Amino acid sequence: MPGSRPEQIKRHMPVIERLIGMTRERYPGYECCIILHPAVNSNISASAGRIIKENRYQAMKDCDLIVTTSGTASLESAFLGVPQVFFHIPAFLDMHLFRHFIHIREYNLANLYHDRKIVPCVVGRDCRRIHRKIMDFIEKLLANNN
Repeated sequence: MPGSRPEQIKRHMPVIERLIGMTRERYPGYECCIILHPAVNSNISASAGRIIKENRYQAMKDCDLIVTTSGTASLESAFLGVPQVFFHIPAFLDMHLFRHFIHIREYNLANLYHDRKIVPCVVGRDCRRIHRKIMDFIEKLLANNN
């Protein structure tokens, strides 16, 4: 779930596409899809994964894991009880200018709402760190199913 604003999608989609490729490389049988907010008008490539805009709450419930970048989607996922990994790539000014004046302790709304760390979060473009959190979840899921 790359977010609902065009600038979020532009920042997050290259990382999401890379994460999908890395995950498919390790687990070729896993289906990856991109769940978009219905109001999003975006030309996201279908090669990144199946694009879902309709019945998104049902699509979210059908997921084993959601990788989200949006605070609202993260909160929705938490309310639906769907496990998730969250990453956020701050805008240029946020990352390089405002961080000297403002300290943000938590980017994830689900963690803020619950006042504790229930969702693993990565801030930045480090695909390996994000992918490690995804792999940790998949490996636990597979271990529990055996």
